[in-house]
Amino acid sequence: AMEGGSCYDIASRVAVAAVFLVLLSAMAADATPESKIMKGISYGPFPSKTTVYGRHVIDDFMSDYAKPLWGQRGRGDLELMQNMGVNTVRMYGNNPEERHGDFLDEAQRLNMKVIPGISFYPYTQSPDDACALPHSTAASNNDCYNVIRTYYKQNLQNGFLQNGAYHPAIDSVIVMNEPELNIGNFANTVHPSYFIKAMLSAIDGMLSAEKDMRVRNPQVRFTVTFSFATCPLCQTPIGVQPNVPGMAQMLELKRGIENPELFGYTPKNDLKSFYATRFYNSFNSKNSAKQLQTMFFNPYAISFPTMDVAVLEFHQPDYGGAQQPVDQAEDLQQMMEMTRNSDQLIGFSFFEWQVRSDKGGTETSFGMFDLGDYRITTLEYYGHTYNVWCLVPVIDRATRQKIPEEITHVYGGEGLNYYSLCLPNASKVSLDSTGFGHIRDNTEDKATFVTRMVQHLGGKVTNEAGLRAFASGVSDFNALKTTLQNRDGTDWAYWDPNAACVADRSAGSAAIGDAVMKACKTGFNCSSIPRDCAGEAHFWENADYVLSGSYPILLAGSLGEGNTYNSDGSYKVNFDDCYYAGSARFAASSYYRPRDTRCVVTTDPSTTTLTDAGYQAIWRQGDPDKLATFFKRVVKEDLHGRVSDKNALREFSASIIANEKNGIGYSMARLKGTELPGKVWVCGGNLANVCHYNPGSPLSGSLSWVPYAFAGMGALICLGVF
Repeated sequence: AMEGGSCYDIASRVAVAAVFLVLLSAMAADATPESKIMKGISYGPFPSKTTVYGRHVIDDFMSDYAKPLWGQRGRGDLELMQNMGVNTVRMYGNNPEERHGDFLDEAQRLNMKVIPGISFYPYTQSPDDACALPHSTAASNNDCYNVIRTYYKQNLQNGFLQNGAYHPAIDSVIVMNEPELNIGNFANTVHPSYFIKAMLSAIDGMLSAEKDMRVRNPQVRFTVTFSFATCPLCQTPIGVQPNVPGMAQMLELKRGIENPELFGYTPKNDLKSFYATRFYNSFNSKNSAKQLQTMFFNPYAISFPTMDVAVLEFHQPDYGGAQQPVDQAEDLQQMMEMTRNSDQLIGFSFFEWQVRSDKGGTETSFGMFDLGDYRITTLEYYGHTYNVWCLVPVIDRATRQKIPEEITHVYGGEGLNYYSLCLPNASKVSLDSTGFGHIRDNTEDKATFVTRMVQHLGGKVTNEAGLRAFASGVSDFNALKTTLQNRDGTDWAYWDPNAACVADRSAGSAAIGDAVMKACKTGFNCSSIPRDCAGEAHFWENADYVLSGSYPILLAGSLGEGNTYNSDGSYKVNFDDCYYAGSARFAASSYYRPRDTRCVVTTDPSTTTLTDAGYQAIWRQGDPDKLATFFKRVVKEDLHGRVSDKNALREFSASIIANEKNGIGYSMARLKGTELPGKVWVCGGNLANVCHYNPGSPLSGSLSWVPYAFAGMGALICLGVF
């Protein structure tokens, strides 16, 4: 017996779909490879149980602010999707001022693709420069070239690009969602002359933005996602079935690409070549798979024999009440079989991830998950605080199965543990007494919690058996924290001597911003951050620099001045000075170096920043050899010279340490301006001194053979060898 009292089995019900395959004669004989099928989810998880739509502005769920919803330490929506077999996430809102790189990185980690889109805002909602006001008939209206060029360039700058090329997680980009319903729609009649011009100019602007950013080998495809509405005013070529929902708009766009002057537009780029190589059609529909086959795909195969198409919203809703229940399992399987047997239909995106209670009305009939009662965390977004609730699967009335389970079966995923979705998770709870209290009764959970604590204290678990034996005896968070800070009985872990306090990449932007503000109030100089670590473009590097630079100041306040370093020169550890409610971690170098190689203040003279903060971190260890290594980098990297006498450099370093201890302070400006350039053993490059090699020089030994070589060559010449 299944949940709800019915006796349906998903696999047996799916067999009904086999009958439907007889209807697929119009589909192409070449099947779409399974690995290339789009198995998508439409994602707009507004975190509210009540209707607030229109009053709150959050809709860019790809931004860092929304990380508590999709990130590993939050609800983990992307990982849940991956376990369901989803390989593509279709997005909606898009604020180009926000960073989107972390979302794309997480999708890439999970081997998933993302379809972002340009939101309505620059087209119809911006109070300053909306380019296609819904009801405007002005001749100059609907030219979106400049607005979208600027908008899309910001997208490229804020995460869409990686090393000069499109981020590998981006599958394609939606130019606009349902433009015919939002541009030139008068009295419920679609006027193609308006929305086609807007789309032509928007595509043109996006192509110019790519050129502005010098995107390497741009191959990411664009699409315009139409509704399944009819378009009586759209022109249909002779011999083509007229007024096919969705397809009529696609034909009109094609006509605009081929003859843009018919719509009053002159493109700056080669739209015809772009359309032939980098465009595919897409539409949204709440019709069943059977209906779509007859109403759309049969005529589409005739009109667009070589053009890919995707259904970017697919879900026949069940409005409840007296309506006949919709068998989602059967409908999904039929749609999947249609995709597998087509060389045009590349896949579909199930609409949608979460019930949109924030919108209310019929919009609540679509989601596969509703919001439960366990609060996982909170989300801060533009002055609003939202609770991030756990997910509860919606039940298919026809089959009495969980809709996510039906999707998992069709998409071929591993499945979810639905029971655990609304329980505390040891890999996500806060690292404090409250978080520990949630998981203290389970040894495996405690081992996971302790592992996270070790990682936040600069370590790595090296012996799992030792970890579990240790975790089994843990009963109090504060005692655990003290033990790990002192490294007592922790031979089952490795502690990195080069660990440093940096931003935790699993934290959201708002939380990181709060942590940086607090760190700047410790006495650390946040007004002279290096250029490569400053500004919005270097958000994470900026946080790393401030957090790592302020850590020794906090440590001195907690442990006492002069008690901040271990005997090997590494920092001592105080968990509370580098946690910031989960926004920071005292991380091992294996965590921060792959992410940030230039903005972390460390106790390692060969890697720390060449700044006042980096200098302070090195001289305070009292080791002349380490300070000499630091100064050698300063000479090479900042002064573009070299050191010709290593013994003199060491003596100089020792004198600097002595002076500092006696109250004579040095700044990097002074050291680079007068102290180092004034030494005869600092030479070469643009410096006044010419290098003279002597026995103390690291180069003298390697060049001591030079005079002998020349003498030998002279002797050979005399002997007539040459």
